[in-house]
Amino acid sequence: MLPFALVLTIALEVSGVLKPDAPVSVETASISLQAEALASTASQSAGVVVRGADARMIDRLRFERSDLKDKAVSDLVRKDSVLINRQAADQLKLRRGELVTIVLPAATLTPMGLTPKSKSYRVAAVVAQSDADTIAPVIYLDGSEARDFIGVDQRKP
Repeated sequence: MLPFALVLTIALEVSGVLKPDAPVSVETASISLQAEALASTASQSAGVVVRGADARMIDRLRFERSDLKDKAVSDLVRKDSVLINRQAADQLKLRRGELVTIVLPAATLTPMGLTPKSKSYRVAAVVAQSDADTIAPVIYLDGSEARDFIGVDQRKP
């Protein structure tokens, strides 16, 4: 198994973020924290990609209703809301203000035994598809919320 730092370096070089001869700085590399999960509502379930979104990523997203961007971003920072892409909204039949539960495949040890890690969030806004999201439904969490919820074992460079 390759060390995490080497895998991360390879991933950044392949993505074009890190150039082999260029000096590396924190501003140069924006690391995406993501995991695969099950998202469910009262009537629908779908496999999704859950991503941690930092301020730079949020600025690049195109909101379907631009008038909701500031409110949606402030809701996201409070860590009780998520942004979803159009594909996730369509598959789960979700609109702004509705609840979605995210279930991670990693189990958590509780007094009742092993249980999947899950949490419910309110949809703050729907974002338009971007090139990177065309294949999968994506749910965006605040970056620090993603680190807390997904955890170290689920990180993917």
